[in-house]
Amino acid sequence: MIYFDSTFWKQSGIFASIIVAVLVLVIYTGTFAQKKDPREAGIDRWAAEYSTDRYGGATPDSTIDLLATALEKGDLDLASKYFMPDKQMVMKSRFEEGKTHNTIDGFVSLLRGPKSGSEPFSGTYQFSIKVADDGIPFLIDLVKNPATNIWKVEEL
Repeated sequence: MIYFDSTFWKQSGIFASIIVAVLVLVIYTGTFAQKKDPREAGIDRWAAEYSTDRYGGATPDSTIDLLATALEKGDLDLASKYFMPDKQMVMKSRFEEGKTHNTIDGFVSLLRGPKSGSEPFSGTYQFSIKVADDGIPFLIDLVKNPATNIWKVEEL
């Protein structure tokens, strides 16, 4: 007959405790690793869109020209794609509103009119369009996508 002394039970208890601790650790870290902050998912999606984006011009001038041409043709979806990915839905909505209120032609005239531009920082460009002789200029900010080397409208 086999007898189990107190040493056996102590060693068995320690071994069982170690197994339970390892299992808890594996389950906890696996669950933790699966949870991803929703903001990180949004950043990942935006980065993927940005790195594969092909809508824009090789220069700031060509991007503005492409935008104006798309608006002249009434292609609001295409026109919105010349903006940064996070602004495209908002701009499409604004263009649809402009179409409803017949203000697209005036905006295109503004884009096609005389403007001055400067590069305040590497990879950024700003157009200044004089609206009235004594008025505040209309500004268009563009950024260069380093992944695709195209210029995107960032802000109007």
